[in-house]
Amino acid sequence: MDVLIDVTPDEIGKYGLKKGSFNEHDATSFKRILKRLEHKRKRLVPGGSAANTVALFSSLGGKAAFIGKAGNDSVGNAYIDAMEQAGVKALFHRSHSMTGQGICFITPDSERTFAAHLGAALELSPGEIDSCAKSIHNARFLHLEGYLFDRKGIRDAAFRALEHAKHHGVTVSIDCADPGVILRNKDSFRKILHESADILFANEAEAKALTGHADPRKALRELARHVDIAIVKTGKNGSLIMRGKRIYTIKAHKVVAVDTTGAGDAYAGAFLYALSKGHSIPVAGELASFLAAKVVAQKGARLEKIPSYNHIIKKGHPIAHVKAHAEAHTIKKKR
Repeated sequence: MDVLIDVTPDEIGKYGLKKGSFNEHDATSFKRILKRLEHKRKRLVPGGSAANTVALFSSLGGKAAFIGKAGNDSVGNAYIDAMEQAGVKALFHRSHSMTGQGICFITPDSERTFAAHLGAALELSPGEIDSCAKSIHNARFLHLEGYLFDRKGIRDAAFRALEHAKHHGVTVSIDCADPGVILRNKDSFRKILHESADILFANEAEAKALTGHADPRKALRELARHVDIAIVKTGKNGSLIMRGKRIYTIKAHKVVAVDTTGAGDAYAGAFLYALSKGHSIPVAGELASFLAAKVVAQKGARLEKIPSYNHIIKKGHPIAHVKAHAEAHTIKKKR
């Protein structure tokens, strides 16, 4: 669960945090920060990268399920209720540990700094993945966030999910999530790129961490050697998508930035939804860019209301739609 709070840059320093970073805490220190924030005005919203992605996918009309673990507490109950209200099938295991929470400090420049205690989320096991295996086998996509590979226990669960996907021809989508996670777990990410991933989402910093290339186009070409569809998001400059030998340049939709939390998650959800409906890569990219911009223009990682996007979909009809439908069903499966 994300706890959203508006702060000044000086306040972030008082909590011992590095601006713009992800700071993990144990239960004791995290509760201490929460205590100090009691007087602050804050808002609780469901978060989590992959959870945000499937929530948007479902809100657009897709059929999605989410596998996770939450504490047997009021925050966990609220989180599960929010997922179900978004139309997502909630496949949750429960724990005596507290539900994972992330305090999102938002500065006037719209940048976010996280203080997090992942709690029960870190306890998801391979056996619990096995108990939900049927949902993976029946899926079109298995989408995983990069944060899963930062700890051994949850990493084992993630690799078990990948095994189920590979054995049943499910397309694997990976969102890199954070450059620090990649640098700490390069071996895991290399293994995923070589053996499992079909679709990869990365921003410029993450792409550089994976490839060593600061130039997003060079990084994109390197990533596209390993996956069927490579995406590098370049902020206000839009995004680059490569499939085969073709690179698509997607322009950013201009908005007044309020909070960048969840923009990448929305991008992935919209992109996968468009692919699932047989739209072309350019249409999928433009829909992803459009909805990511809408998220940036508000506080919180999830859109309360989906804006009309017919003007984007119509651009893909009828010729691009027909071509894309064939594309969407020929994604190379890694065995």
